[in-house]
Amino acid sequence: MLWGGNIGVLELRSEGGETRLRAVFPYGAETELAPGRREIIAPRAFAARIESGEDIHLLSGHTFDKPLASRAAGTLTLRDTDAALEVDAKIDGGTSWARDFLAANAAGLIRGLSPGFQVPNGGEKIERRASGVLRTITAAMHPNLGKSPDELTPDLGRAQPGAMLEAARGSVLMAYGVLPGMLNPATTGPLIREGQRHLAGWVLQPIAELVAEEASRKLGGKVVIDVGRPLQAFDAGGRARALSQLIEAMGRAKELGLSPAEIGAAFKSVNMGGGDDLA
Repeated sequence: MLWGGNIGVLELRSEGGETRLRAVFPYGAETELAPGRREIIAPRAFAARIESGEDIHLLSGHTFDKPLASRAAGTLTLRDTDAALEVDAKIDGGTSWARDFLAANAAGLIRGLSPGFQVPNGGEKIERRASGVLRTITAAMHPNLGKSPDELTPDLGRAQPGAMLEAARGSVLMAYGVLPGMLNPATTGPLIREGQRHLAGWVLQPIAELVAEEASRKLGGKVVIDVGRPLQAFDAGGRARALSQLIEAMGRAKELGLSPAEIGAAFKSVNMGGGDDLA
C-alpha cells in the first residue's frame, strides 16, 4: 500500500457534543518523497473509488485495526472536486485508539491527512527530470476494497515459501546437472548411484573432454580424462549381472565364429571396449 506524500490540511473541533474532523487533501501539489523522487496526485485520482459508493475507512496511522470512521457507518463523508478531496468525519472517542488520536491531535502531534491507496495498471505516469523522477498518480484504488482488516495480514502459509524454496533449489541443481532427488532425506542408494552417473555423463565428462582436448594440444600427446568408468564401481550388483551377460555373449560369439577383432568392435560400439575415450 502506498501513501500520498502531501499530508493536506486537517481540522478537529467539537460540535454539538461530538468531535468533527474536517480535512482537505489538495490535488496537483508536488511533494518530495525522497531526494530525487517527487510525486503528484492528479485531480480526481480517487474519483472511481469514491463514486462507486463502496465503503472507505478513515484510519489512525494507516492501521486497519484502528478505524476512526467509515462511510458504511455513516460517520465519514467524502467530497471529490477538481481541486481537492474533502473529508468530513465524526470521531467517537469510545475506543482507545480514537482517544489516543484525539489526545495526539490536542498535543499538536497530528500533522495532517494522507490517503492510503494502491495504483492499478496504467494508473501512473513517470517523468524523468534533471533533478530526478516525478511520479503522477492518475488513478488510485483504496486498499480495503472488498477486504476485512484481518484479510490484509499476509498469509505465508498460502504463499507456500517452503515449496517455492524447494522448486528454486531444484532448478539450480538441475542447471548444474545434479538430480534434486539426491538431496531428499529419503533417497536410497540406487538413486544416488544413478545421480552420480547422470552428473558424470552429462556434465563432467563433456567438460573433461574439452580439458583433455586442450591438454593434448599443449602437451603434444594424447590426453584422456575419464570420469565415467570409475563410477561403475558403485554398482557392484549391476556389474556382476553385466559380467554374466558378457560371458554369455562371448560364448555365443564363439559359437558364431566371430573373430576377436569383431568382438572388440562390438564391445567398443556399446562403450565396453578400450580406446573409445569415453566410459
